[in-house]
Amino acid sequence: MNNDQNDWTPSYSDIEWTKQLINSLKEGGTWLVPANKSIWTFRQEAKEAHLKSGDANEETNSRIKPILQEYLGYNILVSQ
Repeated sequence: MNNDQNDWTPSYSDIEWTKQLINSLKEGGTWLVPANKSIWTFRQEAKEAHLKSGDANEETNSRIKPILQEYLGYNILVSQ
Protein backbone atom coordinates (compact mmCIF):
# COMPACT_ATOMS: atom_id res chain seq x y z
CA MET A 1 0.00 0.00 0.00
CA ASN A 2 1.31 3.41 -0.96
CA ASN A 3 1.42 6.02 1.82
CA ASP A 4 0.27 8.78 -0.55
CA GLN A 5 -3.52 8.62 -0.25
CA ASN A 6 -3.96 10.17 -3.70
CA ASP A 7 -2.25 7.14 -5.26
CA TRP A 8 -3.96 4.57 -3.02
CA THR A 9 -6.16 1.96 -4.65
CA PRO A 10 -8.11 -0.50 -2.50
CA SER A 11 -7.21 -4.14 -2.84
CA TYR A 12 -9.77 -6.84 -3.54
CA SER A 13 -9.57 -7.84 0.13
CA ASP A 14 -10.19 -4.20 1.24
CA ILE A 15 -13.35 -4.10 -0.86
CA GLU A 16 -14.56 -7.54 0.23
CA TRP A 17 -13.87 -6.81 3.91
CA THR A 18 -15.90 -3.59 3.72
CA LYS A 19 -18.71 -5.31 1.81
CA GLN A 20 -18.91 -8.13 4.36
CA LEU A 21 -18.90 -5.63 7.24
CA ILE A 22 -21.82 -3.69 5.73
CA ASN A 23 -23.70 -6.91 4.98
CA SER A 24 -23.32 -7.95 8.63
CA LEU A 25 -25.15 -4.80 9.80
CA LYS A 26 -28.90 -4.51 10.11
CA GLU A 27 -30.65 -1.88 7.98
CA GLY A 28 -29.64 1.45 9.54
CA GLY A 29 -26.74 -0.22 11.34
CA THR A 30 -23.71 1.67 12.62
CA TRP A 31 -19.99 1.17 12.04
CA LEU A 32 -17.74 2.83 14.61
CA VAL A 33 -14.19 3.37 13.33
CA PRO A 34 -11.98 3.77 16.41
CA ALA A 35 -8.86 4.73 14.41
CA ASN A 36 -10.36 8.14 13.63
CA LYS A 37 -13.40 8.28 15.92
CA SER A 38 -15.85 8.31 13.03
CA ILE A 39 -19.39 6.95 12.99
CA TRP A 40 -20.92 5.58 9.80
CA THR A 41 -24.59 4.58 9.50
CA PHE A 42 -25.78 2.46 6.56
CA ARG A 43 -29.11 2.26 4.82
CA GLN A 44 -28.38 -0.73 2.63
CA GLU A 45 -31.67 -0.71 0.71
CA ALA A 46 -31.21 2.95 -0.28
CA LYS A 47 -27.44 2.47 -0.79
CA GLU A 48 -26.69 5.38 1.56
CA ALA A 49 -23.70 5.68 3.88
CA HIS A 50 -23.98 8.52 6.36
CA LEU A 51 -20.83 9.82 8.05
CA LYS A 52 -22.31 11.18 11.27
CA SER A 53 -19.12 12.00 13.13
CA GLY A 54 -15.52 12.41 12.07
CA ASP A 55 -13.57 14.26 9.41
CA ALA A 56 -14.59 13.15 5.91
CA ASN A 57 -11.15 14.13 4.57
CA GLU A 58 -9.14 12.34 7.25
CA GLU A 59 -6.94 9.57 5.79
CA THR A 60 -8.99 6.58 7.00
CA ASN A 61 -12.27 8.09 5.76
CA SER A 62 -10.64 9.18 2.51
CA ARG A 63 -9.92 5.48 1.94
CA ILE A 64 -13.34 4.28 3.06
CA LYS A 65 -15.25 6.70 0.79
CA PRO A 66 -13.98 5.40 -2.60
CA ILE A 67 -14.68 1.82 -1.57
CA LEU A 68 -18.23 2.76 -0.66
CA GLN A 69 -18.87 4.99 -3.67
CA GLU A 70 -16.89 3.55 -6.55
CA TYR A 71 -16.85 -0.15 -5.71
CA LEU A 72 -20.03 -0.72 -3.68
CA GLY A 73 -22.27 1.97 -5.20
CA TYR A 74 -23.15 3.88 -2.02
CA ASN A 75 -24.14 7.54 -1.90
CA ILE A 76 -22.16 9.32 0.85
CA LEU A 77 -23.95 11.76 3.18
CA VAL A 78 -21.84 13.83 5.60
CA SER A 79 -22.98 15.63 8.77
CA GLN A 80 -20.64 18.18 10.31
